[in-house]
Amino acid sequence: MSAQQRSFHEHRSVSNLIRQALGSPAQIVLAGSFSQTIGRDVPGSEDVLTLLPFPENTQLPFLLAAGISAARGDIVALTDIDTEPDSDWVTSILKEHESDDVVIGGVVDVWSCQTLTNWASYFCDYGQFMPPVTTGISNALAGNNISFKRAALPPNSKLKEVGFWKTLWCQSLESRGIRLKLNSNIRVSSAKSTGLVQLVARRFENGRSFAVMRAAEIGFWRRLIFALGTPVLPFVFLKRTFAAVIPKRRHRRELFASTPIMTLAFAAWSAGELVGGVAGKGSRKSKLQNVVTRDRRPGRT
Repeated sequence: MSAQQRSFHEHRSVSNLIRQALGSPAQIVLAGSFSQTIGRDVPGSEDVLTLLPFPENTQLPFLLAAGISAARGDIVALTDIDTEPDSDWVTSILKEHESDDVVIGGVVDVWSCQTLTNWASYFCDYGQFMPPVTTGISNALAGNNISFKRAALPPNSKLKEVGFWKTLWCQSLESRGIRLKLNSNIRVSSAKSTGLVQLVARRFENGRSFAVMRAAEIGFWRRLIFALGTPVLPFVFLKRTFAAVIPKRRHRRELFASTPIMTLAFAAWSAGELVGGVAGKGSRKSKLQNVVTRDRRPGRT
């Protein structure tokens, strides 16, 4: 579980997972910025909860890398502190991984969106995963509701060097013939709350970081092609979002009302991609080297 910033929802989501983990083989690793009292409202939390404190606004891929490295189970599931998992989330993931599927993602419903900016953020990030969804092979999975068999994840040495970039790693798995499975039985709800400036800044930084990491794997001419294509990305993203959400017959009014903000957010991502693609990989010194880890007690395997 990742936490880039303190969240009004953090105690609820963490306590929910602790209750699910107690009495099971599950371990919860929380990496990021969070309250010092998190999880203490649930008796026995020290048996299943491992805390990895990071400075606020540490990049998400490095939080994920730290959590994955600290996790000891054969199945590793990712979510964040602004997400409310269903009460059977842990058992559903373990059950679905009894199959041969290596990467499994689930549904992301909306918990509460009280502003158009929050709706825009939800549609940008999770619109295609809004229920109803059909269980089957997918070309993408939500970052706050995805699980991997341990063998399908990068080694800890690589995680510490470059972080864990979910989209790029899933693309790498697909290139090796590993399919991504979307399962409607694994459900969470997003409770993320954000302001307009925060949303635009986050999308710009995510786009820039994504392009920087991609640039490390491709040559100059492909980087140039991607850079030249960035002006059309907002329209491509909007088309994909509308194509995914409208057939679901839910929250259409909020979708249309938040379109101007979504357009701005997609434009910010595109600008970030342009900057990151032109700059190239630059310095990728690990941010994990300066982490001070504080465990409340190792969780069970």
